[in-house]
Amino acid sequence: MEQIIELLHRNENITGRFIYRLCGGETTTVNITKELLKQIFEAALHCLKSESEILNETEVYRIAKELLKPYPNGSDLIIENVKFEDVKLMCQKMNANYLGIDEMLNMFLHFTNENVEKVANAITLNKLTLDECKAQIENGFNQCKIDKEIFYIEIVNKILFIKQNFALRPTQKIAILFALKNYQSSTDQSGILQQIATGEGKTLIIAVVSIISVLKGYTVNIVTSSPVLAKRDAKDPPCVELFKVFGLKI
Repeated sequence: MEQIIELLHRNENITGRFIYRLCGGETTTVNITKELLKQIFEAALHCLKSESEILNETEVYRIAKELLKPYPNGSDLIIENVKFEDVKLMCQKMNANYLGIDEMLNMFLHFTNENVEKVANAITLNKLTLDECKAQIENGFNQCKIDKEIFYIEIVNKILFIKQNFALRPTQKIAILFALKNYQSSTDQSGILQQIATGEGKTLIIAVVSIISVLKGYTVNIVTSSPVLAKRDAKDPPCVELFKVFGLKI
């Protein structure tokens, strides 16, 4: 899933023709397995990230390069014109057991919502209390038709960008959404275990999940095995600023 999301955030023309060709069968490989599909996406991302030409001529890289190359006549299909169902099919092939693909794609396929902008600006500029933040978000959500968890994530993400000039990465959004959805759907509230790689921003992920959980009315306790890291993260500027915006204290 991460490979698809990362590719969607790159050049729209390149991404558009890559997905279009892959879904339309414009490749010599007829039956693409789940594992082969992942390898093709990884090879494509490697080619896009590299500043020089990739000389790897294995079958996977040959397919990836074929799917990435420009059309001869110069006409490109941008991502908006790629059918939603095509991208969804790619996700299902790579994640057969995941049922929330629609929600995930809706969050990453050029998410725009004027209510997110309005609510984020109102919370950031007016120094609202926690209850006032809850009211603003609830009012904004009632005026739009999107998944509620995604609405919360995009609100916090927009405020993070306003205050710190950077946004949540796709992998961070995925981790946050999974945590929120799991807690919401769990009958015994047993929780979720996630493995987040070093450098992926665990502190920020936990902060955003905590903020959204409090906004939804839950009591939150953050526990870590390291007192040193706890003290460090309690002073982490991006997280501290986020908590302050919503009227929260660590």
